[in-house]
Amino acid sequence: MIFLSHALPEDNEFTRWLALRLAREGYPVWCDLTQLLGGEDFWSDIEDAIRNRTTKFLFVLSKTSNEKPGVLQELALAKRVGKGREGFVIPLKTDDLASDETTIELTRLNSIDFRGGWVGGLAKLLEKLEKDGMPKDPRFNAAAVATWWQDNLYSGQSIIARSEPQACNWFPIRSLPKRIFLHSLLGEKRKPEPLPLTYPFRRFGSGVFSFQTPRELIQALEPMGITVEESRPLDTEGFYFGGEPGMNIARDEAARIMHALLKDGFERRCLTGGLRPYDLAGAARCLWFSDGFRDGNKVEFTDLGRKKTYRRMVGRSKLLARDGEERFRTWHFGIQPQVIRWPEPIIAIKSHVVFSEDGALYESATRQHSSRRSQCRMWHNDTWLARMLAAMAFLAEKGSESLIRIPLGEDAAFEVDSRPVRFESPVSFDSVLSEAAPDDDELDAEPIEEEEEECPI
Repeated sequence: MIFLSHALPEDNEFTRWLALRLAREGYPVWCDLTQLLGGEDFWSDIEDAIRNRTTKFLFVLSKTSNEKPGVLQELALAKRVGKGREGFVIPLKTDDLASDETTIELTRLNSIDFRGGWVGGLAKLLEKLEKDGMPKDPRFNAAAVATWWQDNLYSGQSIIARSEPQACNWFPIRSLPKRIFLHSLLGEKRKPEPLPLTYPFRRFGSGVFSFQTPRELIQALEPMGITVEESRPLDTEGFYFGGEPGMNIARDEAARIMHALLKDGFERRCLTGGLRPYDLAGAARCLWFSDGFRDGNKVEFTDLGRKKTYRRMVGRSKLLARDGEERFRTWHFGIQPQVIRWPEPIIAIKSHVVFSEDGALYESATRQHSSRRSQCRMWHNDTWLARMLAAMAFLAEKGSESLIRIPLGEDAAFEVDSRPVRFESPVSFDSVLSEAAPDDDELDAEPIEEEEEECPI
C-alpha cells in the first residue's frame, strides 16, 4: 500500500488529487481524505499501518508539513521503518520551502518536484513507482475513483446555480467570396489527370467548381491543352444554402461542394504556413507542426482571459527501451479542420498529436495510437484548448491575431475568426478537486521518461 502523509488541512487539495490519480493508475493508496476508495479497511492504528502495510511512504513536503508535529512524527516513524529499504520514503515538493529549512529527516533523500506543475510531477512519480516495481491492485481503478467521486464530491451540492463562460472548438467563418464559378472544360483525357491548380477546386461532371476567375483558370490550364469552354458564375451564399435547382444540384450536394472547397483552402493555408500533413483513416488528414518550425517551437497567443501567453507545439520525451538504450520520441501537435453549415458557417477544429523519432514519423498507426495514449493521458481540457488557440493564432494574419484569411483565388478568400465560439453555461461546477491546478501544461517544462510501448492498447 502507498501511504500519503500530509498536513491537515493545508495540503488537503493536493493530497486528495494525488491519491485519486494514483488510484486511477491502479496503485493501492491510502490517505485520511479518501480512505475506502479501493475497499480497504480504515487504518485506525497509523503506526501499525506504516510498519506492516506500507510499501511506499509519500510525504507531501510543504512549509506547513515541514513544521507540524503530527505529520513529522509519521515521517520519523517511516524513516525508521524504511531503514535499509531504498526508496521507501519519497518526499514530494509542493511549494517554495527553502532547501536549508527542510526537516533533517529528509536530508539526502531524492524528492519529486511538483512545483512546476502537478501533472508533470505525477508523471515523474509514476515513473519512479514503475521503476521500483510497486505492485498494483485491481480494486484500485478508474471505476473506483468515479464511484468515490460520486459518493463524496459529486453529489448535488457540487452543481451550483451560477453561470460560467465556456469555449468550444468552433471558429466562425466571417466572410465568403461573393461568387463561385462552375467552369466547363474541354480537352481532358478520358481519365482526367490531376489539375495543376494553386487554389481549391472540386470536379463536377466535365467541369470544376472553383472560386478562381475564368482568366485565372485559362492561364493555368492552357499549357496542358485544356480549354475553359464556359464559366458560369453563381451567388456563393445562394448556392451554399439553397443549391442550384436549374442545374439539378440539391442543397445538400451544394453544401458538400462548398465544404470540400473551404476545407481544402484551410489545409492549403496550413501547408503554406509550414505545417505538414499526416494521413488519418477515411481519407482525412491532420496538419502538424514540425520540429524547429519556430525558435523554441513556441507560439504566442492571447488566451480567453485576454492574457498574452504561449504554448509549445512540439516536445520530446525520453524513452527507456527494453534493451536499455536511451532514445527520444518527439510529439507534434496537429489540427484537423471540418466545415459545418448550421447554425452558421463554422470551421470545427479537431486536435491531434503525431509522433516521430530521429526526424521520421512512426509509420505504424498502432504505434502512433499507443504513443498518444501514454503521452497525452495527462493533458487536460485546458491544455488541448490552449494549443488549439495557439495553432489558430499561428495561422492568423500578421498584425491581426483575430482573423485567418484563407486564399481561394488570386482575388478571392474567406475569413475565419481565430477566436472560438463562446457560450454561457447556466450552471457551474464547484469542484473541491482542482484537476487543472496549478499548471496543466506539463510538457512545456521538461521531458518525461516512459517505457516504450510497441503493443496495441
